[in-house]
Amino acid sequence: MKERLMLMGRIAVHDLKSYFVSPIGYVVLALFSVLEGWFFFNHVTRFNDVLGVALMSGRPDTLNQINLHRLVVEPLFKETLMLLLVFLPAVTMRLLAEEKKQKTLELLLTSPLRTGDIVMGKFLSAVSFLLILLGFTTLHPILLFVFGQPGPDLAPLLTGYLGLFLAGACVVSVGLFASSLTENQIVAFVVTVFLAHLFALISGPAPALGGLWGDLLRAVCIKDHAVALFRGFVDTRGLIYLGSFIFFWLFLTQRIVEGTRVGRILSGKTPESRRFLSTTAGTGAVLALVNLFGFLFYTGLDVTPDKISSLSDQSKKAVQWIKEPVELLVFSTQKTPDNVKYMLDSYAFVNRAISYRFVDPEKNPGLAQRYKVDQDGQGVLTFGEGFILIPSIDEQSVTNAILKITQKAHNVVYFLTGHGERDVRDNRSKDGIGLLADQMRDENYRVESLSLEPPHYYIPGNCTLLVVAGPRKGFTEFELKAVGEYLAASGRAVFLLDPPTVTGLEPLLAQWGVEVKQNVLLDVAAPSLVQRALAGMRGMKASPRPLFQIYLKDFPPHPVTADLEGKPVLLSVARTVEPRTETKPGAVRLAIDILARSTDKGWAESDVDGVLKKGLVSRSPDEKVGPHTVALMATRGTETDNSKIAVFGDSDFVSNEYLNQLFNRDLFMNTLAFLGEQAPLVSVRPRRLFASRLDYNPKTMARLFHLSVWVFPSLLLAGGVAAWRIRR
Repeated sequence: MKERLMLMGRIAVHDLKSYFVSPIGYVVLALFSVLEGWFFFNHVTRFNDVLGVALMSGRPDTLNQINLHRLVVEPLFKETLMLLLVFLPAVTMRLLAEEKKQKTLELLLTSPLRTGDIVMGKFLSAVSFLLILLGFTTLHPILLFVFGQPGPDLAPLLTGYLGLFLAGACVVSVGLFASSLTENQIVAFVVTVFLAHLFALISGPAPALGGLWGDLLRAVCIKDHAVALFRGFVDTRGLIYLGSFIFFWLFLTQRIVEGTRVGRILSGKTPESRRFLSTTAGTGAVLALVNLFGFLFYTGLDVTPDKISSLSDQSKKAVQWIKEPVELLVFSTQKTPDNVKYMLDSYAFVNRAISYRFVDPEKNPGLAQRYKVDQDGQGVLTFGEGFILIPSIDEQSVTNAILKITQKAHNVVYFLTGHGERDVRDNRSKDGIGLLADQMRDENYRVESLSLEPPHYYIPGNCTLLVVAGPRKGFTEFELKAVGEYLAASGRAVFLLDPPTVTGLEPLLAQWGVEVKQNVLLDVAAPSLVQRALAGMRGMKASPRPLFQIYLKDFPPHPVTADLEGKPVLLSVARTVEPRTETKPGAVRLAIDILARSTDKGWAESDVDGVLKKGLVSRSPDEKVGPHTVALMATRGTETDNSKIAVFGDSDFVSNEYLNQLFNRDLFMNTLAFLGEQAPLVSVRPRRLFASRLDYNPKTMARLFHLSVWVFPSLLLAGGVAAWRIRR
């Protein structure tokens, strides 16, 4: 075995060296690098153009989507794959065709080497050249790490190169097969280009076909499996298929080399040809069976930092229980981006009952009119006899539509007004909570405002949840009675109470074992190196700086926060809400669960007026350092018939200004879902990309252009010419 491996390695090294005996190998590398560099520079330029437009628009949600990996690295990988479909056939066309033409293949076949060893040696030589090609492309990610702020994500970058390598190895295996069919290298090149492009682009009609045929085309498409790796998602189905693809074409090559004459072994008239056809069919059947099991029992790993290349926990929980077929029709006259197709495929990854297909409204105007589609890019989700129109196709919109159409009941949420609470109709100012109301409607909540005015001092009977969001004035006796009666009748409520307001709700909450403190939480920021240096120059010691903003990272075990471990929440000007240590014993069951605590760096400042009005900050000895409870949930009643309330010492974190920062939205929406007994919604919602930037100035762009398009390829070409002249 060891001797066979050594001989196989000699064949691989010999063929690899043959690429560089003449300048041809260097010319190929240089030309590949020039095209790769040109594509890279174009994507960098486009990245800065998109960033410039977003900056002019002034929309933070758009700016947060501008990411180097998505706008530069991913499209560059796709174009690199297309380059490999052309360059690798030129590398493989001579591997066996030249041996046949020079009559040296017979010598190899009569040597101690087995046919499989010869084929594997040739394959390894071409794969080594592929690795050299890919190695030279790493210059571009390195440049992004140097000039990016921050650079591209490392894990998706590595899986992207894995995708390029596996896809390139597939092309090499096909090229080796084509080279075994003929002595003519041009014929081998054309056959390889045809087969490689066929299997790389075969999934093009899949979205229009849909169903079984669409799934089959996507399953055998090399590019689709590679794109998943480009996005940072490792799918066992793709790894199994790409490995099977390589093995099958290498097996065919071995059988062709053993038979030497293609026409003879394909005729089916001789025992040799019948044996070839039977073993090929048997091998193909076994590989098909392996892939079938791979598609039935598969798993995946999302290696992106915030799991943005797979469905969010919320989407998975929302769709995994569906039994009846759900179909999404995407009406578009444009070429659908790969990321949209991949996102829609992810739903089928979780539940096979979900399918999709693309419809051209110009070719199917009747279908578009039936579903009232009037804009390009809209979608229609069908379930049973019902349907729902989706304005745009993204994960949050699709998941929300699935929740709406599959859930018959609506949770009705009343936001109390009349005490200076935040306005659910205001989605423009930073203090409103209109964005929160929009999020709730998207998740199938019915949002209403409620004012307790005479003579209607009661909470409506259809109220599922009551929200008191940041009151600034006190409640009257009649209002407190109405809230108390609602809670006593198995009601559910959320109280968001900012310091230093005294609302009159404090005695009511005390009956629930909740004590609302009159204080302000302060966190502490350690001095930076610059601050320490400046303080040292003055002969002073830099001191920690108090902050009003509180980062919540401590979430005790609870269904509301189970998915928030390691995911911070940002609060502004918060107070503590503590479980009461003294509660009156009685027959009513009372349970208190802490949802979130502050860090142990800050403290609770009791001089509220001094902090908020005069800006005086100084911790007295009786003021306890953290952690302090900022959010808790209290339950009263029996196991089956109970009331629940959630109390937060801040309402800023759900305002328009803070809702979409960090994981604020998830904490509040999970609380609503838990109180409303909607388990699928207690999760982390679809995340967005982390924004990244590029050091953009004319000098930087000039350096990127010269390095990627001229300098590096020129060095390769010069090295090739020098090597050729030395050998002469």
